[in-house]
Amino acid sequence: MNNIKEEEGRIKDILNSLQLLASEGEIPVHAFSMLMKNSNSYVICEQLHHKWLSDALFAEIAAKIIKHLHNMDKRDVALSSGCLALVINDYKNWGNMRKKSRFMFRNSVRALIELYPVYVKIDNCISQSMILPMFHSLHLLIDLDPSEDDVICLSELMIKFGNLFSEINSTECDKLVIKLRKILCRDDLCFTKKCKYMILQVMDFWTYSWDKNVIPDCLIEFYDEIESNNNNNNNNNNNNNNNKEKVKEKKNEEIKDGNCKEKEVILENEIVELLLNNDNQETEL
Repeated sequence: MNNIKEEEGRIKDILNSLQLLASEGEIPVHAFSMLMKNSNSYVICEQLHHKWLSDALFAEIAAKIIKHLHNMDKRDVALSSGCLALVINDYKNWGNMRKKSRFMFRNSVRALIELYPVYVKIDNCISQSMILPMFHSLHLLIDLDPSEDDVICLSELMIKFGNLFSEINSTECDKLVIKLRKILCRDDLCFTKKCKYMILQVMDFWTYSWDKNVIPDCLIEFYDEIESNNNNNNNNNNNNNNNKEKVKEKKNEEIKDGNCKEKEVILENEIVELLLNNDNQETEL
């Protein structure tokens, strides 16, 4: 029992570090995957599941981890099977999850979509079982009294995976785009500029068959400019928040938890050692 608890704590620390690095840019997922390769698959599944439900950005990271760990040992399907069971179970219980937390429901949809391309490569036959839940979940985002966050979630997924959706089932993809058009025209809903721009981007991408090579440059420049402005606004907000946090940190500096720092140092040393070992192995080869 203690070993499982220790394993849970170690995996949690690794994923927390991964989550922190992800917010700052590209991360060496393969290195973190190496740290987890001999860990209990059940523990990894549960921790990944918790992370992708609690963080809207973590589903993409989870997909990369599952892919790397599978490629390291393709005979071991415990992790991939466990994660698939969890994401399908969340879909089956979507009603209760949505009632409990719309945020978690949206993240479960993100996870289902992000994991699909990975499972196509792991086992194409198994991935077929994800198609119906995928499209049903996407429709649920916009069919049941959608909030702006629901519409933004669907728009983000359509912008990123629209071409994939169209290849799998063009009819269902078309239906989703038409629903977004209708949402944009409703008088009883008031959306922010960000949400409106994203819906417009979905419609434009759909018009040009999701092929960025044939989309007019003026449209690409338009959305790049919007994205740049949004990023600048986000950076300004982050700077303001950081200033507030610095004030808090100064007040709390004397009561920092030394154990947390020690764990971070140990984890960093493990990663550095792992990368050095990999470099040495490549040099010997």
